[in-house]
Amino acid sequence: MDPYAATLVQTLKGLLREHPQSIFDDPEEMKRRFSMDLPFVQAVEEADRRNHNAASAFSEEMSHVKENMRMLKEDLSASFNDE
Repeated sequence: MDPYAATLVQTLKGLLREHPQSIFDDPEEMKRRFSMDLPFVQAVEEADRRNHNAASAFSEEMSHVKENMRMLKEDLSASFNDE
């Protein structure tokens, strides 16, 4: 599990232990607590987006490398057959 998500889960569990009903009974309290967590959530989403972009770029680069290696292998094979 992502360490940020694990921290968020632990925080929410702690809040529920401290105030089992009061968090959900008061909509204004929920808004206040969620607004404090909003920058954290946005940071996690941004990190996830960057990770996805990096993984996609890496996968695309690996595809290009594999294709280049395949073409080089064919070229080498053809040159050995010519000799």
